[in-house]
Amino acid sequence: MDWSEGCILSKPFSCQNKEVFFEFSELKLPNTTKSWVTGTMNLQECREACFKNCSRMAYSNSDVRGQGSGCVLWFHDLLDIWQVQNGGQDLYIRIEASKQAGIHVVNAVLISLITVAVLFGLVLLCYYLSWRKTKVRGISGQVDRTSEGPKEDLELPFFDLATMPNATDNFSLNNKVGEGGFGPVYKGILVDGQEIAVKRLSKSSGQGLNEFKNEVKLIAKLQHRNLVKLVGSCIDDEEKMLIYEYMANGSLNSFGF
Repeated sequence: MDWSEGCILSKPFSCQNKEVFFEFSELKLPNTTKSWVTGTMNLQECREACFKNCSRMAYSNSDVRGQGSGCVLWFHDLLDIWQVQNGGQDLYIRIEASKQAGIHVVNAVLISLITVAVLFGLVLLCYYLSWRKTKVRGISGQVDRTSEGPKEDLELPFFDLATMPNATDNFSLNNKVGEGGFGPVYKGILVDGQEIAVKRLSKSSGQGLNEFKNEVKLIAKLQHRNLVKLVGSCIDDEEKMLIYEYMANGSLNSFGF
């Protein structure tokens, strides 16, 4: 019952068609002491009637369900209004046209800020998910030698260290098919009969863990009929090996030169 915190007009209306009726939703309607009710007008006719009289400050549908014809018009001060969640009614209040523009601007700014905040949140979420995926499934270049066995961070198969010597006859010179800056390459045969080429990182190689990571990441993502396929990898302490499908036609170098 204390109206000291209520709203007042900043200046009287001039009745020169510079006012509009702005819709406010979810309200408890004003005190009806200074009101007039008609059941013959619809909302549009009620609006037009309000524009013809400066003392008419607001109007609303007389049906609390917001359906059907009939309206309530309020004169002079609007008393006893408050916000009602889930059950309030729409009230059309006379305001200056410039105030309506300000309301729309404020609404537009709020919508823009909310949109930016949501987009920023989505960007952060995507960045976090990408970071988490890289951390969980990326290449760490290390093997956890716990009782649970190696933690496979790659989407490619991991081969046990003992598998490669068995496949290459303990890295026999007879199975050596080439050597580059990365290290020697050996031909091998897996237990299922698949021929493979094992690229073994040389301990004296100028290339190291970063180059190993980059090659696995790059080759694992590339799928093309003219590119050799990466079958898997083997990482155990200082041993780092890449296992490719074996191509029987020799080096591209021999064809190019």
